[in-house]
Amino acid sequence: MLFPKLLAETGRRPASRLVANAAGYRGKVLKRYLSTSPNRISSTTSDFFTSNVFERNHSNKRGLTIGILRETYDAWERRAPVCPHHVQQLVQNGNTVLVQHSPQRCFSNHLYEEAGATIHDDLSAADIILGVKRPQDPTTMIPDKTYVFFSHVIKGQSSNMGLLQQVLDQKIQLVDYECIVEQPQPNADADGRPPQRLVAFGKYAGLAGMIDTFYPLGRRLVTDFGIHTPFLQCPLASMQRDLNHAKATITRMGEQIALEGFPDELGSPMVFCVTGNGGRVYSGAMEIVDLLPQEKILAADLPELYAQGANYNRNKVYVVTPTPQELYHHQNDDTHFDMNDWRNNPGDYVSKFAINVAPYIQVMVNCIYWDPRYARLLTKDEVQTLHENGQNRLLVVSDISCDVNGSIEFLDRTCTIAQPFFTYNPLTRHEDCADIGDKGITVMGAFS
Repeated sequence: MLFPKLLAETGRRPASRLVANAAGYRGKVLKRYLSTSPNRISSTTSDFFTSNVFERNHSNKRGLTIGILRETYDAWERRAPVCPHHVQQLVQNGNTVLVQHSPQRCFSNHLYEEAGATIHDDLSAADIILGVKRPQDPTTMIPDKTYVFFSHVIKGQSSNMGLLQQVLDQKIQLVDYECIVEQPQPNADADGRPPQRLVAFGKYAGLAGMIDTFYPLGRRLVTDFGIHTPFLQCPLASMQRDLNHAKATITRMGEQIALEGFPDELGSPMVFCVTGNGGRVYSGAMEIVDLLPQEKILAADLPELYAQGANYNRNKVYVVTPTPQELYHHQNDDTHFDMNDWRNNPGDYVSKFAINVAPYIQVMVNCIYWDPRYARLLTKDEVQTLHENGQNRLLVVSDISCDVNGSIEFLDRTCTIAQPFFTYNPLTRHEDCADIGDKGITVMGAFS
């Protein structure tokens, strides 16, 4: 567990500052926003944990007082930043743990009490306060405290600038999990890769996001083709008892597809595209996809798959997992792609997804890392042109990366567990309904 190790190294109340990765775009956004603020931005997270910002606790015999927030961002959030058995370790090491009462947390209040924590709503005595997600109401944050949670501000997300302003105004130190990253090796060649995060739930986002893709697909196959498929049998991840139960459900779903196949009325192969090849989110999504009867194919094979007509296999799904080489080409040469150059100069490359992939797939599961330096995978103009030309196979987009108006430009907003989908009409360029519609593209933006 990361937190006991980090907390053991930290000392008393630090000076106010925002910890963020100041390299590249993320740092530039925050630097612009904080240009008039006395608060500083550290260039790396290890600077934060090894600097005098947190004074070492060697001379202070008293342990830390650690607060655990009640998650308030939405009523469906059940995660906890620290498990009861980690609380036990922290208490045994001389720390005090205060846990806010919560009826929705996946671990009961009683389990935390048994581990040695005190259930206490007032966290003003805490030296450091841990949560999973940002609080719904930033004004509930205690001035001059240190908070650790996913803030969703490091890309300059406009919806969370109020939170960032509250942090600055109240002289709060914010440690964002997204900024706790590995350190570059000395003398390592720069290859343009973003630093790897050390606190990440990308794999689990991929698992849940992929599970949540099947039901809207099943619904769209009913409304668009009048056919019923096993996809309807898969509840959303929030309705599953646990991951093993979800996997068992999907395995049975796959067995039924292998046995009965998709109805002839579908009229084409069932093709999934999962982007982000090799990443954490991708690995989680593919762990679920691999439970289905399938055949993995290259993006270059998609036209041939459709040219085969009735010869494709109706008893499995086809899965394309395009690499960056299959998604982008240099803006001055549509045959050229250089991985290191793309990583260091992404603005010189354009997407070919709308031509080489989008016309052939029913489902897109988007797991790529994206920021504005990169070309969008699929724009509103491109998807409109596809629909105007009758190339409207794409029924469902699960954007697990969830960059609003980002790599999938028509992701105009995030979704919630209570309202997980909306349907986008490429011809009107607007959201048709806040649910699973009967035309256009049903979109899930990973839950904010």
